[in-house]
Amino acid sequence: MRLLMLFVLFLLFGVFFVVSEQGVGLDSVSGREAFVEEFGGWVDQLGGNVHGVTGAVVGVDWLPDVSKK
Repeated sequence: MRLLMLFVLFLLFGVFFVVSEQGVGLDSVSGREAFVEEFGGWVDQLGGNVHGVTGAVVGVDWLPDVSKK
């Protein structure tokens, strides 16, 4: 339940960020269309960044170098 709540809060943060930074008004149809386009781009970029970081983390050798004596 906490994870879902954090995810929803994160998305709400994204909504407020897109509306405030892009100056998108949600009171008209064209404003809502612009919001969906901007928010979709933000989510798409976020997914790409998560994909890149995950790929980099998976590719790292996390085991320590151990020399046998």
